[in-house]
Amino acid sequence: MSIQAHALSDIEPIYLRSEYKVNPVIDIENPRLSWELISKEYNQIQVAYQIIVASSPELIEQNKADVWDSGKVLSNSTNQIEYKGNKLESARKYYWRVRSWDKSKKAGKWSKIATWEMGLFYKAEWKADWIGFNLDSLNRNTDYHLPPAPYFRKETELKKTIKSARLYITSLGLHEFYINGKRIGQDYFIPGWTDYNKRVYYQVYDVTNKLLEGKNAFGAVLSYGWYAGYLGYALLVKSPQVRAFYGDTPLLKAQIIVEYQNGEKETITTDGTWKTIDGPLRESDILNGETYDARMEWKGWNMSSFDDREWKSAKVYPDNKGRKLQVYPGNPV
Repeated sequence: MSIQAHALSDIEPIYLRSEYKVNPVIDIENPRLSWELISKEYNQIQVAYQIIVASSPELIEQNKADVWDSGKVLSNSTNQIEYKGNKLESARKYYWRVRSWDKSKKAGKWSKIATWEMGLFYKAEWKADWIGFNLDSLNRNTDYHLPPAPYFRKETELKKTIKSARLYITSLGLHEFYINGKRIGQDYFIPGWTDYNKRVYYQVYDVTNKLLEGKNAFGAVLSYGWYAGYLGYALLVKSPQVRAFYGDTPLLKAQIIVEYQNGEKETITTDGTWKTIDGPLRESDILNGETYDARMEWKGWNMSSFDDREWKSAKVYPDNKGRKLQVYPGNPV
C-alpha cells in the first residue's frame, strides 16, 4: 500500500535503532524499534507515530509497506516499540522508517531509511560442523599449560557470478577468520564470553566483496579464550578447575551462504575436509598472554594454491544439542 507523506511539521525522527543498535543483525522474532526526535520548535512533542517495514529498498523508498504498516498510533512513545508485522524470515534484510505527528497534530516527514538483518532463527539452519585440533601434547611451558593455537584452512571454487554472501561464524574459544588472506571484521575477543553450556554467540558478516569467482581460500586461527584457557571466574567461584573450565579443545563453527546472480545458493561449511596444523602462535591465553615464533610462520597459508600437504584433517566434534546459538547482543570490542 502506498502511503502519501505530507510533511507539514518539522518534527523528524532520527537515530533509528532495532534492539538498541543501528542497522544491526539480530535474531529476535519481534524486534523492538526506537528513535529520537528533533524539531526547531520549543516544547515540541510527538502525539502519534507510524512505522512502515518493507522487504526491499525500492519499496521503502516509495513508502510501500509489504511487511508491516503500524498505521497511525496515538502515542508519545519512541522507545522499544515492538514489531507486530508479518513473520520474519532467517537471513533476510528488512528496511524501515517512521514518521511522527506533533502537538498540533501535524505529520512530519518520513525518517531516513534504517535496516535490520535477521540471523538464523533455528539451530537446524546451521549446516556447519564443530571442528577442532587438540594440541595439548605440544605444551612446552613448565609453569602453565599453554599449548599452541590451531590453524585451519579450506579452498573452494565458486563457478558462478556472486550476488551476495554472508559469513555466520562462532567458536568455543576465540577466533580470527580470513578470506583470501584478508581478515574478516574488526572486532576482537569474538564471539564473546557466555555460559557455553547454555549458549554460544555468533557474528554475521557481509563478505560479498571478499569472495572471487573462481578459487577462494578460507582460514581461521583459534585461541583458548574463556572456554578452554585460564579463567579468573573459576577462582571467584572457588572452582578447582581453573583452566578448561568449559572444555579442553577450542572449536570452530562457520558457514558462508553464497547467493549467485542466477538465484542459486551454495553453502560452504566447516567440516572434516578442512585442514589444520599448529603454527607460530605457540602460546595464547587471555591471562597469560601470547608467545609468537615467527620462524614457524606458514607463508600464504590463508591464500589459494597454498601447499597444505603437511597439514592434517580437522576433527569433527559432536554438538551439544541443548546449547543455543544466538547473535551476539552487545557492541563489538
